[in-house]
Parts: sequence; structure tokens; C-alpha cells
Amino acid sequence: MTRRASGEVDAGQIYKLRMNILKLPEVEDKLAFVKNLSNSGGSVILDLDELKWFSGDEAEAAAQEDGKPDAGSLTNGIYFSNSSESIGSVNLKPEVLIA
Repeated sequence: MTRRASGEVDAGQIYKLRMNILKLPEVEDKLAFVKNLSNSGGSVILDLDELKWFSGDEAEAAAQEDGKPDAGSLTNGIYFSNSSESIGSVNLKPEVLIA
């Protein structure tokens, strides 16, 4: 990845890198709120509140199912559902890179 003189990285390069990383079998792509980040015994622990992302007709159906047919985000054709109250934990290696 090359940096510009300003120190910025090209967005296209970041996108290509992300797409290649997501093809790796041990990589999982999640959309979540990070509720807590801690370091315990050499491991980094993330507590995550996962969201589901819907678009188009699926967004309207999911909003209806959640009882929020007039959700403000639907004007953009996108709906985020956070119907579960469970928080999951992910243990990561200390050298993890989170973007």
C-alpha cells in the first residue's frame, strides 16, 4: 500500500486489501457496536453487540418484523436491526489490527 505525500492512503487500495482479507477462511466480517475493549492475560477481548444490515425490500420487511415500519433510516433504503440484547465476546491476539 502506498501513502501519498499528505500521509493519506488511497481508498481504492484499502478496499482491495479488505476484499482480499475477507476471502481468507479464518476471517469473519461483522457489523457491531464495540461495547468494551480489554486486555487480559495477553489477549485482547472485544465485547460486541452485533447488528444486522438490510437494504431494499429486505430493509422494509425487517423493519416491519421489528415493529418499526417508519424507521428513519428506511429513507436511505437501509435498515439496521439490533433486536438481540446479547453481547458476544471475541478473543484476539495482542498484535491484532482493527480498522
